[in-house]
Amino acid sequence: MKEKGTTVDWEKSVARLEEIVRSLEGGAAGLDESLLLFEEGTKIVRALEKRLEEAELRVRKLVEREGKLEEEPFTEEKT
Repeated sequence: MKEKGTTVDWEKSVARLEEIVRSLEGGAAGLDESLLLFEEGTKIVRALEKRLEEAELRVRKLVEREGKLEEEPFTEEKT
């Protein structure tokens, strides 16, 4: 999750999301707790998606063309 002035800590966020999923799948949480966990999980997913989008925008390939280095946007190769 994101706090003021900090970036999303990917590993910690994913670990927390996994904890939430385990708690919800376990079924031991009551309705109110489950709703709170679901809300927290949704916020984490949104923050991670945003972080991933930001990272994708930063990924660039440098290609040498006519003696100059030019930036090209990263494109995902499909196999």
